[in-house]
Amino acid sequence: MIFGTTQQRIDKVIARARARIECLCEKAYGGWTKCPWCRQIMHAYEGTTADDISETPFSILRCGNCKGTSIWQWGLGWHFVRPADRPIPDTPNPSDVKQT
Repeated sequence: MIFGTTQQRIDKVIARARARIECLCEKAYGGWTKCPWCRQIMHAYEGTTADDISETPFSILRCGNCKGTSIWQWGLGWHFVRPADRPIPDTPNPSDVKQT
């Protein structure tokens, strides 16, 4: 019996895990929200926050993975409006670091 290569099995496990995360996020949050900056599901990471913008129907979501922000509207689930502030990297850009 041939079950495929190890990489194929790993890819299948990853695909199943992503599908499960999307299903859980859909049940818990009325849909799943992909960060426009890192393309990950925001609610799958701790530290994801939603702040309401006063007097508007929009919310600012901060990704728990990359810390980038985007503007969303809550309706029948989350609806993407536009990206906001890009994430600020924790480490300096290697080209900015002076070589000694």
